[in-house]
Amino acid sequence: RVLFRSSTAVSGIVGRARGFAATNAEVDLTLAATWYSANLPALTLSLWAKPDPVPSSLGTVFGVGATVASNALYLAMNTTPRVLKWSAGLGAQETAGPTYDVGVWQQVALVLSNGVAYLQKNDGALQMLGAYGAIAPTNAPVLGRRAGVGLPFAGVIDEVRLTRAPRSAAWLRAAYRTVAQPAFTGYGVVEARSEEHTSELQSP
Repeated sequence: RVLFRSSTAVSGIVGRARGFAATNAEVDLTLAATWYSANLPALTLSLWAKPDPVPSSLGTVFGVGATVASNALYLAMNTTPRVLKWSAGLGAQETAGPTYDVGVWQQVALVLSNGVAYLQKNDGALQMLGAYGAIAPTNAPVLGRRAGVGLPFAGVIDEVRLTRAPRSAAWLRAAYRTVAQPAFTGYGVVEARSEEHTSELQSP
């Protein structure tokens, strides 16, 4: 059962979302820390984020810090003036990916695939971050800040997906366009099938 812990219900890009005010607010996904390390060979985190116009310093949308730096795992905004990019912490190393936008909805995805990490924003290309090794967080990651450390996010988070598979660039583009470009998805009238037509399809 998801625990919301001081985050607020707000309007999102798809229905309701959670708002964070650069405090200790978080959303606890209630998955054991061991679940993440067990699935790191093939894992995709994707979410929609709308950072505040004045972002919090090193705002973390998802993740965990660690007493042992090599066990850190997070997705955050590197707000250093010379960087201003979405960044991922994989063990003791943080690597920057695509730039972030403030006050604007954007889909960002972290893909871990057999020792190589990638970041994708919206419907852009997968950007390779580099290799990662074994990571064993002692805390379970949360949304809205870095568990065990802080560095909270200011803004809104929506449509969080955590998948035990390395999603392709095409899959992530389709997920983005389904939300950002409704015309990408087609809708039609449901057609009833007659008894005769049904039996004909089922005959050998």
